[in-house]
Amino acid sequence: MFINWTERTIRGAPPGLNSFLWVLHRFTGLIIVTFLLLHIIAFADSIFGVAAANLNAFLNSKVVVVITVESLIFHMLNGIKIIVTDFLPFADQKKLAAGVLVLFVLFSIIFFEVGL
Repeated sequence: MFINWTERTIRGAPPGLNSFLWVLHRFTGLIIVTFLLLHIIAFADSIFGVAAANLNAFLNSKVVVVITVESLIFHMLNGIKIIVTDFLPFADQKKLAAGVLVLFVLFSIIFFEVGL
């Protein structure tokens, strides 16, 4: 069954920015876990030998590093938003979601200017 993004949610409102951030939070979490598992395998040179060296070279490529760091930045910021929402239920969801996106773009620009 395909997801129909035009359907209304349980509360009656159409899915918006927070639904998108929820999906993106799960997706970036999977990217981070996958990277960590592959990194553990890559450092197990005594078990896997040459294949681990090739995997380590792949994990250190710029594309993988950029995807991982961007995932970490977004996952961290959205996690902070979730914590704030849990402890301050009166906080405005739309402003927090917009703040996550603004800070994500800001931190991404800083990362590209300084990091690479």
